Amino acid sequence: MKRIHIAGNLLKSLMLAGIMTACNNDQEVIPTNVSGVTVDDQNAKISALTRLVDDNGRSIQYLKSGKFFGKISKVNKGPWDNYYVTYTYNDSNPSGDLWISKKTYQSSNNSFIKEHKFKVVNGLCVLSENDSGDAFEYKYNPQGYLDEVKKIKQGLSTESWKYKYDWTYRLTTIEHTQGGNPYHSYHFSYDQIQDKYPLNLEPDGINIGGINDKYLPLFGKHSSPAIYKITDYNFLTNKNTITHYSQYATDSDGLITSREMIKYSAASVETFKYSDNWQGI
Repeated sequence: MKRIHIAGNLLKSLMLAGIMTACNNDQEVIPTNVSGVTVDDQNAKISALTRLVDDNGRSIQYLKSGKFFGKISKVNKGPWDNYYVTYTYNDSNPSGDLWISKKTYQSSNNSFIKEHKFKVVNGLCVLSENDSGDAFEYKYNPQGYLDEVKKIKQGLSTESWKYKYDWTYRLTTIEHTQGGNPYHSYHFSYDQIQDKYPLNLEPDGINIGGINDKYLPLFGKHSSPAIYKITDYNFLTNKNTITHYSQYATDSDGLITSREMIKYSAASVETFKYSDNWQGI
């Protein structure tokens, strides 16, 4: 069944007026419509070759041949930044475990910025390391969902992210501690739209879940509904930061092609493109 909803100009004007009146990030700006423009078939099947090829202006490439065919190889520079990211894969070690190297470079001169490595066992990331000496350990529950992430520095656990789910295994809360003390508490609520191509939690580049990458599908199962709201409670400031996602639009396969994000009283539209015939090497 197809569903079509197009908000009128008056409704959009009222929404923008509401945004302008919000004077600080403690005041929640609520979108006037949750689901927005949708044209989708929730039962449509997605090809195994389908890949995200454009993430809000960042074009994405994948390996076109070899044993790692179809895996992400490069995320190009976006419209508002000056860096790009490459991914390489290596399982030539005695244990046969897969290691993925993620390197970030300056776009203007191709100079190296940083590296993050991921260790993958049986399709799940169990460890990651950066070139600053930080390590991240990942644990999963028996159902295959991420349970806890621990950040290790010089052999000591310095931070942790504890994941909590409801009875349907929708992510409800991430409890972030630092030095053993509560630091952030993230709470999630959901739209009616199903997210058929979920990405890892890394909104605005902030590593809220300890995952360290947005695109690698190596961190267990995802909640199926699309996120409607993330409420970030900061224990140090005793303040909430609320991010809304609404006005979802989907294509005929049910893949999300755009959504509106409202944060700090400012609204922006994010776009996503998919293809079975992607660019790569």
